[in-house]
Amino acid sequence: MKTHIYKIIIVLFILLNTTTIYSQENASEGTRFLIAFPQNERTSSSRFDDFNINVKLAIYISSSSDASITLRNHSNNRVITRTIKKDEVLTLDNLELGKQNEIEETSDGQVSNKVIEITSDNPISVFVINSKNNTSDGYLAYPVSEWGNNYIHNSFYHHYVSSSQNRSSGFTILSMEDNTTVNINMKGRGANSNGTTKSGNYKIGEKFTIILNKNQSYTVKTKSTTNNAFDLSGSLVTSDKSIGLLSFHERTYIPQLSPIKGRDHLIEMMQPLSNWRNKFVSLDFNRRYGDFFRVLPLKDDTKLIIKNYLKNGILNTIDTVIIGTGGDFYEYNNATIKDYNLNGQSSGIKDITIWEADSPILVTQYAYSQDWDKISSQDNSDKYDPFMLNLINEEQFTNNINFLVPNYNDFKSHNLNIVIKVDTTKNIVDQLESVEFDGVPLYISNANFKTNRIGYTEYYWLQLVEVISGVHRINSNVRLAAFLYGFGETDSYGMQTAIGNLPLIDTLVTSTNTYDCNSFSRNYNIKSTFGADGSQGYIPKNYKFSDFEVISSNGIIYEFQMSNDSLTVNFSGFLTNMPNESSYIITATSETGKVFFDTVYYKFKESITLNNPSVSKITPGDEIYFTASLNESIDSLSNLSNYTISFNFHREWFELLDFEILGESVVNQLVSTTINDTIYYKLTYDIARSDITGGNSAVILLKSLLNIDSIFTPQFTLFSKDANDCYYGSKSDTMNVDLCVHDLRVIEMNWKKDLVLKESILISNSSTVISIYDYQGKEIISDYFLDEGEEIDLNTILIYKGLYFIKNTITGNSLPLKYFHF
Repeated sequence: MKTHIYKIIIVLFILLNTTTIYSQENASEGTRFLIAFPQNERTSSSRFDDFNINVKLAIYISSSSDASITLRNHSNNRVITRTIKKDEVLTLDNLELGKQNEIEETSDGQVSNKVIEITSDNPISVFVINSKNNTSDGYLAYPVSEWGNNYIHNSFYHHYVSSSQNRSSGFTILSMEDNTTVNINMKGRGANSNGTTKSGNYKIGEKFTIILNKNQSYTVKTKSTTNNAFDLSGSLVTSDKSIGLLSFHERTYIPQLSPIKGRDHLIEMMQPLSNWRNKFVSLDFNRRYGDFFRVLPLKDDTKLIIKNYLKNGILNTIDTVIIGTGGDFYEYNNATIKDYNLNGQSSGIKDITIWEADSPILVTQYAYSQDWDKISSQDNSDKYDPFMLNLINEEQFTNNINFLVPNYNDFKSHNLNIVIKVDTTKNIVDQLESVEFDGVPLYISNANFKTNRIGYTEYYWLQLVEVISGVHRINSNVRLAAFLYGFGETDSYGMQTAIGNLPLIDTLVTSTNTYDCNSFSRNYNIKSTFGADGSQGYIPKNYKFSDFEVISSNGIIYEFQMSNDSLTVNFSGFLTNMPNESSYIITATSETGKVFFDTVYYKFKESITLNNPSVSKITPGDEIYFTASLNESIDSLSNLSNYTISFNFHREWFELLDFEILGESVVNQLVSTTINDTIYYKLTYDIARSDITGGNSAVILLKSLLNIDSIFTPQFTLFSKDANDCYYGSKSDTMNVDLCVHDLRVIEMNWKKDLVLKESILISNSSTVISIYDYQGKEIISDYFLDEGEEIDLNTILIYKGLYFIKNTITGNSLPLKYFHF
């Protein structure tokens, strides 16, 4: 048969059982991590031992249980194994991991093996510090189980002062599997500033693809001779397998225009876009003139509402902005200052802010350079420098946090910002009093804690200063987020402490394999709802099937096969009820425990016009010619060039002698089907439009075999397709065999003695239950009870004339009675 495509109408799409599956207490805990150290500041040094003396590329590992840990530097294959006890800290740095050129990633546009793999037998948390003399930042590493297929990069503008002060921003991609295809869509700001990647290969607006193998990385950096203009933030990175992404800046001022002091490294591990959400709460870094912020949207024309509260809980300002993707991000405040912030003429965002959008966003908080807090040239406030920190959306708040404060002398103070979300339908005081820091309720050591409400919202806040080095734990009955940051003499860092588990959001999707007018093949997959529609180039994450069943089907012969990796189910079959409606209902269960239902109807548009059959009355033994052709005078589908003709005739009283198309016999295409005890014949054949137009027609020759009364209803059906629609036309005619014997109505076959049929009268010799079916096997009367000796006239309960079958429901194996109702 030719291939046809028909329209599929999805009628039912239900999501049930929203069970959440978590692998460990927090999403930031895991058993396998991949990390990297993108370039911090310049690589050259006047001291040959600078890397050993002034550099600290450190990995801090903690665990809430005993753990055996293995680290492998894939650049030099150095392997380190350690064990740690519960709540201990394991610290490893560049002195143990290898030489500088074996650890620090300085390349652009090259596949690299400078990746450190960390595995553990129990869940651990991994914190990373990238520090050189007076330039540092850190990040919370995410286990590979939290990686995804879609990312948007965000860091800061390329920093250019002179050829000797020319510092890049960029991102590093990490791969956990072989043959990972990564697509990079270059977006951002400063497309007209002659900015490119550092190698000069790509500009904003260009796309390219790379292939990474397991434990490899690829870094993209900026190159520009313009300050505060060129930024690849907003670039889209997608992949066919899960990847990780680090966004960074080698070293920069914030703001870049005019300060004379305060450069620092920026770095954060990014969450996949599937983890982005709509609502965030920020608490300032306790700076005199506030902090710098950026908001990147997932979708164009995102409406963002910014509510700023004073720390006494009073609403201060409300602002609304509309932002777009690809560099059209929102930021505040990238003002110009002249060496210092004269009388505080410029201010960032202070106190507490709630960020809420009508679609998912990323909110990044930055510390300004030290000069931002200086109000005169005599002001020696130099304990600040920039760092970047991605906020945690409210859905990723968590009840318990195990984190550590690095024991690193460059940082003179370590601070903790805590945001708590209470349930306002329950006792708020009890919830707040449940929050403990290292086993001590926070309200005991912080008298204002229970009054630190953010307006009339469900949020509370707390700032802890001078937190000591080491492992700390926060336990509570309410969900919260905590952000760690530290300042030193012109140095700083900031990082998340933990991210809570998000529910695994998945959905059942289907994709076309093959379709025609009488068969189908579809693939089912379970994917993350994010990107499942393929919008904006995002790639959804795949989930495994744990079960797949067919609940019901009508007019369909089917089979299904699950792939070896349980990620795909192929559902295929044939439609046996054409051109009438066919349908099926399936249920699928995801590995996450969610159950889905899908009901599909196959429908055809009745639009093809046929001429009437040419024969209406015959006598026994006659040969009957039928012709099938298009009614060209009213045909509105002249664009259809190919057709499939199907000719059905029922009952065994006729013999098919021939079927001709343009004089060629195709009778060998005959197919027979038996339903109950009656044989049905069908012939299906592909024809061109010219075969049934311009005086041409399909010719069918039949012969009447039996000298008994009969009703014969031949039916022609033509199918054709255009685009995604399948059309059909159908014509039938009723012909009577002209005989004098009118009282023969029944053919009996192996009758049981419990039922007797005399003409139209059905007699029951014992108590029984019957069901009656039409000639197509469709049940007309179900479970009709007959007492012993009861008689019924079938003509009174059967409305339409035709062929029926009467089954004794109690005696299930008995053959049916065949009854003709005229």
